[in-house]
Amino acid sequence: MKIKIIYTVAFCLISFTSLSQAQLITTFGTTATVFGVWSYDSATSSLSGTETPLDSLANDSPITLNLTGSSQVTITADVTTAPSSGFFFLLEDGALEIVTATFSWTDFLGGATITSSFSINAAFDYTNVIGWNLNGGASADPILATLTSATAVIPEPSTYALLALGLGSLVLLRMRSKRTSV
Repeated sequence: MKIKIIYTVAFCLISFTSLSQAQLITTFGTTATVFGVWSYDSATSSLSGTETPLDSLANDSPITLNLTGSSQVTITADVTTAPSSGFFFLLEDGALEIVTATFSWTDFLGGATITSSFSINAAFDYTNVIGWNLNGGASADPILATLTSATAVIPEPSTYALLALGLGSLVLLRMRSKRTSV
């Protein structure tokens, strides 16, 4: 009975490690510039037109962000007409290294907030993020989307403490059960 209770407590501690904070990367709007053939209305943050290989939306003035601990980005958007392809959200650091998160336009149909993990790049410096890009997927399909925000998901320090406590409890239980079974 004691072991079940301890396993339950350890599992709960590990489960609560999803606590995180969000740091705003952009609200799009007037902070974005479009490249390619997309049309972009900065007053409403709306993209429209036909998606081509050259389409991109990027920050139009330099930014400096410290996103230490981040491994994911969350985008909020409302898509009315979705291209069949996905799109990429990229961060760029001061050394011009990039990390990329992949999204599907169709996931945002009717409005949604979606989180995706960044690609792994050991050389990327999260303490010196200087730019972002939203790159289309080159589907040649029509698009009509309103972009709201992009935020970095950063775990809080208490998240790591709870994770360590939960895992430590499981290790101690395992060691104790081996000792009593011998």
